[in-house]
Amino acid sequence: MASRTSTAPPTLIRVFATNGTVGYAYVADMNIAWGEPTSPEHALELQEGRAGEGVAVPVYELDSETVIGEFVVGGSAPALLDDSATVIWNH
Repeated sequence: MASRTSTAPPTLIRVFATNGTVGYAYVADMNIAWGEPTSPEHALELQEGRAGEGVAVPVYELDSETVIGEFVVGGSAPALLDDSATVIWNH
């Protein structure tokens, strides 16, 4: 696993799937599903435009191939990241 001091953005982030399983979601999938804000104002616009709407992305085993659940970005329920907020850099 690469160091957190890497200048590249993380590839995977550890999350809780909707079925309670801990796995990994691609940051790129989350950005595509929800939209990547370019400013704090843009982030608020994205939130307001999708009020209550959630988008599901796959959750994988650490092998980044085996799908074990889904992670919902947005929506009315808070997203659950693993308490360690583990990120995998350049997996």
